Amino acid sequence: MKPVVTEWLVMRGVPLVRYQADATGVARSHGAGMMGVFVRQVILVLVLLSGGTLSVPSIAATSAPQTSDELSAVISQLCSRKVVLLGEDANHAGTQTIALKADIARRLITSCGFRGVVFESQFYDFVDVQRALDQGTSSLPQFSSAIGALWSHYAEFKPFEAWLYAQALAKHVLVAGIDPQVGGIDARFSQEKLPSVISSVLGGDDRVRCHEAIARHNAWAYDDAHPFDDAAFATLDQCLRTSAVSTTAHSGVEAGRTAAMIASYQAYLRSIAPHAANGGLRDKAMYENLLWVLSQWPKDTKVLIWTATVHAAKAPMEGNTPGQQTLGTYIRKAWGGDAYALGFSALGGAYGSTGGHGQVHPLVAPPPDSLEALAFSKAPDREAARFLDEKVLKRLGNVPGRAFNYGTFQTVDWSRYVDGIVVLRTETAHAAVD
Repeated sequence: MKPVVTEWLVMRGVPLVRYQADATGVARSHGAGMMGVFVRQVILVLVLLSGGTLSVPSIAATSAPQTSDELSAVISQLCSRKVVLLGEDANHAGTQTIALKADIARRLITSCGFRGVVFESQFYDFVDVQRALDQGTSSLPQFSSAIGALWSHYAEFKPFEAWLYAQALAKHVLVAGIDPQVGGIDARFSQEKLPSVISSVLGGDDRVRCHEAIARHNAWAYDDAHPFDDAAFATLDQCLRTSAVSTTAHSGVEAGRTAAMIASYQAYLRSIAPHAANGGLRDKAMYENLLWVLSQWPKDTKVLIWTATVHAAKAPMEGNTPGQQTLGTYIRKAWGGDAYALGFSALGGAYGSTGGHGQVHPLVAPPPDSLEALAFSKAPDREAARFLDEKVLKRLGNVPGRAFNYGTFQTVDWSRYVDGIVVLRTETAHAAVD
């Protein structure tokens, strides 16, 4: 995998600066295939965990001796992999999913040697978090802001967030974001400081003009006098091109970080370019940012990627522009069977709106031949969730399911897109706590 990373960095002219961590992870290899081939043989009952481990109270089983072993069977599917993508509904607004993902992530870190945690969060803010961690000036609010409102505003995520930050502070884990987009509810660095970072490599009038253009865009402070039109885009594009050229004269850690942020911003601009066919460019940019992140980390760092299933999918999505790749597609090509894409869905309940504000949406009853209905067709009422591995998904074939988006059923062979799906009996809606 390393030659792929190096080739990409050389192509983009980004200086190679490796981040050295103090701690090392110990990977434990567990055999896969512990689940049976029939749906009824792949039950996963989620339970309260003790001893300071994150729990999922509202989906806890009432009886228990073997539930821990059953959860371990799911973890065993992931434990020996090098890259695990933890997906979720595209609305990012299901309480039970986020709590379960946090539990799985923590287990993989503490038991399976995973040391890198990458979020579908803004790349720039996490570069700043890493700088602050290196300098001993980081804070939990800064870390939370970098993760962003998709997750950090939810009570269900807060315990994991605090735990993960403590692990990063102790240099037990490495953290990063890979989304090239800018702006948003949080991500204060990209809104308040990134314009200065990018324009700092310029001089004179160019610095002033570009700082103003980038700051307006990142805060989306457009108005009638300053619309976001072709001219505004052209100014941004020219500023980033000039900045990219200017960074080649510098070297060192900070120059490398600045060059990477400029390259990411250029990729973001390509993804929003007016009058251009840009399908899939955001996923491509996330993959490119992932490669840069990995080039800074120790070789062979095992990585968790916290994202949506539409990005985690290991094959191009049906109905997309031909040739449009997902983040998971790029990862599967590079890592093959060492990568694993895990999806989530739910039989019933409700989900919220992105960011935790807005309407609560009830999950409509699924059709009887759906992924969700079939998962629970022979399950006792006490079972809170079921895990369907790739073999089971292949046996089910083309069935309706809503693992990509809780609001839409799609009829597909789910084994083409994910390696396994956890189906919850009841999802609950997120509500932001701040």
